Amino acid sequence: MISMQTLRSVVTVDDTPYPLYVGFLSAAELARITDVPSFSDEEGHADIARNVLNPPLKDWQRPLIDDRWKAIRDRFSKPRELMPNPILLAVDKPECVHVNPLVLHEQQTPVFVFEVEEDFEAGDRPLWILDGQHRVMGMSASSQADNPIPIVLLHDSNANYSPEQFARIFAEVTTQATALSPLHNEWLSYAFRLSEYEPGAENEDSEAWKAMDATARLCEATYLGGISNIFHDSIQFNPGRDVQPAVFNGFKFTAIELKDLFLRSYYKQRVSAPLEPEDLAAQISISVRALRDSVTTDSSKCVFWGDSQHISILPQYAFLEGVCAYLCKHGPPPNNNW
Repeated sequence: MISMQTLRSVVTVDDTPYPLYVGFLSAAELARITDVPSFSDEEGHADIARNVLNPPLKDWQRPLIDDRWKAIRDRFSKPRELMPNPILLAVDKPECVHVNPLVLHEQQTPVFVFEVEEDFEAGDRPLWILDGQHRVMGMSASSQADNPIPIVLLHDSNANYSPEQFARIFAEVTTQATALSPLHNEWLSYAFRLSEYEPGAENEDSEAWKAMDATARLCEATYLGGISNIFHDSIQFNPGRDVQPAVFNGFKFTAIELKDLFLRSYYKQRVSAPLEPEDLAAQISISVRALRDSVTTDSSKCVFWGDSQHISILPQYAFLEGVCAYLCKHGPPPNNNW
């Protein structure tokens, strides 16, 4: 059992109390009882797209960056280095946590004893690191592993906190402080409706949210419009992993690139009855498949998807923008016959 003395305060938001605990633990202790709900560099793009489309979001943190935590390890193994920055934690397994007021001379004090069990299954640690995973890893491997580090811990015995709220707190703290990779930042902001993805005045979905939703569906779905989706797992969502083109060497896009295209070429246009994101995704997949099936040029010499001497990104963009322009004016063609 790891035990620490903490001070507690309560923040009330919309009449709901959220207790906050402040205390100290060593990096070595933190490393034993904390986990990071992060995705890996090997995770598929469709898997991440499926994750953001199906709340509550899982595996929302970035992968551990080796160079970063090792730099912290090396720095704090040198003389006269001090780590005063607090680590932000949350309780994921409340059954492994016990919180009681400290009693001295039969008097209750404003200090609370926070105890965390260490008897748990491998990979099932009771606390989550919301901010500071590199500091914990680096410090626990340094010569200062046993020195105390300040922590802020989110926990409520009445379960007012939720895993989704912890992920949103991470998104708000991290996207506005330490920079994430642009791709991770983009889908995290979409998932928690931050920045341009915030709902409008009447809680309607923003145009940017619809554009990213269409992009995520285009990557995640195996079938769209009743046929095999040509873009399945072929839009980059994982910043640590390359993506295979949708057609031979062509139509290789990041989630940001397609979201921006759908936003400017469709959702920001005047459309009397805009397609729902899933329907827009279906039309994009069907139209590109129709293009592939109708082009008779030698594949290696095609400007859409040929070899390095022939392929050009401009026709690919032009085709998709043309599809969006047609949909804006006419809607889907009869029987989806592109």
